Amino acid sequence: MDKRKVGIILFFLFIIIGFFTSLYLIKLHYDIINNTGSDFCKFGSFFDCSIVGTSRFSEIFNIPVGYLGALWFFINLLLFYNHLKNEDDKSNLLVWNVLGLLFVIYFFYAEFILKSICIFCTLTHLMVIGSFLLVIFLLKPKFNIKDCFRYNSRNDMILALLLFIVHWVVFNMFSNVKIF
Repeated sequence: MDKRKVGIILFFLFIIIGFFTSLYLIKLHYDIINNTGSDFCKFGSFFDCSIVGTSRFSEIFNIPVGYLGALWFFINLLLFYNHLKNEDDKSNLLVWNVLGLLFVIYFFYAEFILKSICIFCTLTHLMVIGSFLLVIFLLKPKFNIKDCFRYNSRNDMILALLLFIVHWVVFNMFSNVKIF
């Protein structure tokens, strides 16, 4: 099997693990808020998901970061599928992964400030970093920054922005409602 096929398989594996870990983080977030969770993710004060999950960093614009993670992995999958169908369309995939990497850096900072690490968050961070590195590996000879401003790329980024706005509106309208 050639390196490209291995890279594609690893990319899909990272997306699947990251997506389902993000879904679990959504459940964990609401379990912590509603005091219905267990100590499954607590290994002392340094490795404690409840400290991270109840912190000011656990939501962005009242949206639990697990939702944003699941949305990020889903859009990443769509962009990668689009890239596999049309290899000329690659810039939006790289830009999306750079954005994900920036959020990972922010969340590393948050865990440093909190002096606590969420193991499932760290797993998600590793999947984003792995995805970014694979995108670099798969696109390295083909990327041109001018491609970011092509018509198709703008449509994908506008779709991602609209999905974020819809999530933001829904979570701010129903912020007092218990989901689980």
